[in-house]
Amino acid sequence: MKHNEVAGLSTVEGQAGERVGVHGLRIPTSIEYLQEFDTGEYRALMPAMPEVPDTTRSPGREARRHVADAVVPNVAFLVAYETVSVTAGVIAAVAAGLVLVVVRLLNKQKLTMVFAAFGVVLLHAGTVVATGDGRDYFLPWLLFNTGLTLALAGSLALGRPISARLARSAALSRDAPKHRKVTALWTALCALHLAVGLPLYSADLVVALGVAKFVLGPPAILLLGIWSWRILRGPAAGEARAESGKDEPTS
Repeated sequence: MKHNEVAGLSTVEGQAGERVGVHGLRIPTSIEYLQEFDTGEYRALMPAMPEVPDTTRSPGREARRHVADAVVPNVAFLVAYETVSVTAGVIAAVAAGLVLVVVRLLNKQKLTMVFAAFGVVLLHAGTVVATGDGRDYFLPWLLFNTGLTLALAGSLALGRPISARLARSAALSRDAPKHRKVTALWTALCALHLAVGLPLYSADLVVALGVAKFVLGPPAILLLGIWSWRILRGPAAGEARAESGKDEPTS
């Protein structure tokens, strides 16, 4: 037992933390004050605490994850391929992909995204195993862009741009000229992949293929994505002409 004096009142505090006044009156402990204050009645008087944003799913973090998908396995393959052998390159790429899987599982990402990214690595590695040629690690990339170029160009030829279909699920413009422009831009990017990649593939320049795949991948896609968004978020062509007509002074 020990004696305390609080605001001139002599009290006795026991081992259990309970305080008893000199006249035998029980004084609530600090813990009991906190428990009483934590009730809904008092909590309603306090301002609501702001929600902490979930930074694990921010656009910046997602972009970095996509860059990691595009860079880490490719770099692992190229380094091992150039310094050791084709087989070592395949093993290094798959090992790097497994490391990314573990990191994503620890971060509790969606399993579909985790294993989809790893599936792409297995596809590239499996192509090399099947052919025994190191440059074929980038063959799926070239085939994918070939198919995408044909699909985008075909949608333009039929007058049904693919971007118009994608815009139905988002609050984007449905202006036909805008979608033709956006789809044409993406067609040009996919064709550029082929224009750069096919000569490098024919010349068996494996490292140059890896560099081209990265430069024409995340950086170019990000820039064109921002440009496309700005185009589709702006006013329609007819609305823009009407607005410009309003701004012209009348004589």
